[in-house]
Amino acid sequence: MARKATGTLALAAILAAFAGLLVVGSSDAITGHSAATRGATPAVVCVSGYPRNSKTTYRKRPRVCNFLLYGAPIIHPGMVLSHATRWNHWGTEYARGYGRHFVNAGPRNGIPMKFWLSDPTNACGSEVFSTLRVRTRKLTYRPNAKRKYRWGRWLPWGDRIDLAVCTR
Repeated sequence: MARKATGTLALAAILAAFAGLLVVGSSDAITGHSAATRGATPAVVCVSGYPRNSKTTYRKRPRVCNFLLYGAPIIHPGMVLSHATRWNHWGTEYARGYGRHFVNAGPRNGIPMKFWLSDPTNACGSEVFSTLRVRTRKLTYRPNAKRKYRWGRWLPWGDRIDLAVCTR
């Protein structure tokens, strides 16, 4: 009988400790803000409808996004085109994902790329990421081979690219 009571007390102590962790874990230890008062996750400015009906929109975790560069007109050289993008992480400080970049006279499947969005800022009343870093793989072209393109190792992260932060 005493053994059963001890087991019940131990179970009650474990449940109480777990409930205490839930209460403590619901607030941010660094800032002291609760999860409900923390800022919303930032978006990114994407160009949709390119080239005919081009317009910029705020999007979170976009599957297809044409990242518009800061101060650039809505034309092809002023954008970083991403397709089939999957996001490993989309948080309040940074977003990290991978996808493909299609270029004219390039490989049919596109060029594999990794994306790193960072530096969230509050512009035009919306929280958006303001910088982009891109990483791609080394590409070797072999004109006489059956497979024309061959992928090598991942190249280092490129320089920071400033992105547009407001829709026009």
